[in-house]
Amino acid sequence: MMSDQLARQEQIAVRLEQSKRLLRGANDPAVARPEFSRGAHPRWIKRKLLDMVDRGRSVHEASIACGVSYATAKTWARNEQSRKVRAKRGE
Repeated sequence: MMSDQLARQEQIAVRLEQSKRLLRGANDPAVARPEFSRGAHPRWIKRKLLDMVDRGRSVHEASIACGVSYATAKTWARNEQSRKVRAKRGE
């Protein structure tokens, strides 16, 4: 029974250390993954998404592949479509 308790304590210690590393990484800008707040995605993501849509993928599929919300992807695609229409008209 003592060995079971010791093994359990070791598991708890390992999980605690993992949690500490995750929290440390979330606060350390050098370690943390970049988060895009309020739709501030890099231009290359927008270009990649619009290229996928132009090649025939649905906006929904492209948004999942690029890691962008569907609402943002739909707005980008709609704006791009209206830009193309205005360019054809010569506006």
